[in-house]
Amino acid sequence: MTQDACLAGKDVYVEKPMTSVAEQGPPLVRTVRETKRIVQVGVQQRSGPHYIEAKQRIIGPGFPADADPHLKHWLECIRSRRQPNADAVSGHFSAMPCHMGNLAYKAKSRVKWNSKWDV
Repeated sequence: MTQDACLAGKDVYVEKPMTSVAEQGPPLVRTVRETKRIVQVGVQQRSGPHYIEAKQRIIGPGFPADADPHLKHWLECIRSRRQPNADAVSGHFSAMPCHMGNLAYKAKSRVKWNSKWDV
């Protein structure tokens, strides 16, 4: 879906993990690079009610996106066309330990890094 949105000219805010399996990462990163779209990989937990309450108590009320710093950063990157801190490459590499763990569990053996996962 993220890849299709980029190909349609849309910027994307996607929750972590960005991919479901290891093989989805490299083609997605290629598409993001080719289309020059802004893809922000976020962590939705940070916009949960307890985080919003803590932010309001410590910092005070403000722009609604302030409740989720990732969302605010994504909106700023869309305006400026800068790549976000948690871009598609970061999303790919942060998902890989989970994917490798799943592969190892299914294979009941260790899994080594495969160069086809490089981006």
